[in-house]
Amino acid sequence: MHYSNLVIVKREEHFDLDAAVEAAMGPHENDGGFWDFYQIGGRWTGAFDGYDPEKDPANIKVCALCAGSGTRTDMTVANGCNGCNGTGKAVEWPTQWKRHDGDVIPVSELTQEHWEKFHRFVLPDGYGVQGGEKYIPWDGDVHGHFLELPKPPLEWIKKQFGTEPDYEGAVYVAVVVDNHV
Repeated sequence: MHYSNLVIVKREEHFDLDAAVEAAMGPHENDGGFWDFYQIGGRWTGAFDGYDPEKDPANIKVCALCAGSGTRTDMTVANGCNGCNGTGKAVEWPTQWKRHDGDVIPVSELTQEHWEKFHRFVLPDGYGVQGGEKYIPWDGDVHGHFLELPKPPLEWIKKQFGTEPDYEGAVYVAVVVDNHV
């Protein structure tokens, strides 16, 4: 399954987004194992601004199943090709989508609509992981195996991390991160 994470990192003068997200996510890799793979954006890219990666020409390629012909030669399929519906073009797999700049915004710009889209919050400064779920294997009801954990209130997030730049000019940014478990 893929889950949406809102990861908050400090954008400093010499900022490396990948390194900052790795530093935020890394400590939790073995902390209950809430992910085995993650990427910035991923299946949740566009959560802040409505960007649709499946319509971006940069994410569309020649269909590998029909080599762009729109017709499969190795089997009979309705619409000519089940990889592209006969168009010869297919959307890249989400792990191959180009990075979308809109997946990073200042925390001060977060809205309630943004907040509602996220399953888990990975916070800086020792606040750890908030939200998500806890797996309870001994619960008799299959739906009871997963206890939903509370999310931090948006107002609190903005108060803690959405303030003016600090004395070094750094600000906190919210990053869309997709993780797989």
